[in-house]
Order: sequence, then C-alpha cells, then structure tokens
Amino acid sequence: TSTSVPAPAFSGTATCSTTTMTVATVVSGQVYIGMPVNAASGFPAGTVVTAFGTGVGGTGTYTINTSQTVSPAVAITDAADLIVPNAIVSRFDVAAPGLAVITLTN
Repeated sequence: TSTSVPAPAFSGTATCSTTTMTVATVVSGQVYIGMPVNAASGFPAGTVVTAFGTGVGGTGTYTINTSQTVSPAVAITDAADLIVPNAIVSRFDVAAPGLAVITLTN
C-alpha cells in the first residue's frame, strides 16, 4: 500500500477562441498535455489540453479538444489534485501520444 500524493494543481486564467486556449496568468502548477480543464471555469465538461502552442507549461497558447469562445478571461484549474482512495487500475490505454485513458475500479 502506498500513500497517494497529488501533483501540484494548475491554477490560472485563460480565454479561448475556437480550439486555441490562451493562458494569461499562472498562479500555481503547470499546463500539461492531457490536462483536463475544470468545467466550473466556463469551459465545457470534457475539455482537455491536446498540444502546446506558444506555451510550454506557463502563459501562452494551447490547443484544446473542443471549439468554443470564452471571453473575458476566466479562472481555470485542472483536476490533478483528485485522489480516488483504494482504487485499482483495471485498464490502461494510450489514446494518443501524451494522453492515456485509465479505468479505475474500487
């Protein structure tokens, strides 16, 4: 049994035009490929960072998987701090380079 330690969560502000998300400020953490963008921020549920643009973890542009318009800038976070206690990885699939789909059972 090992202790689950969450990765530092991303927190910052961003706008979006079509599939280009522009991160204007970073409060903590880094943007990463595969990062889910918290739906409470104004982005639709299921929004995920799919590629770096001019940003490589901090401010700059990123490609996301859904086309949308988000303006003015909204606070965004990722879900890196979510822990599922006593979960077992039952399936692990590589969906695309840098993006994995992990199925958990409890």
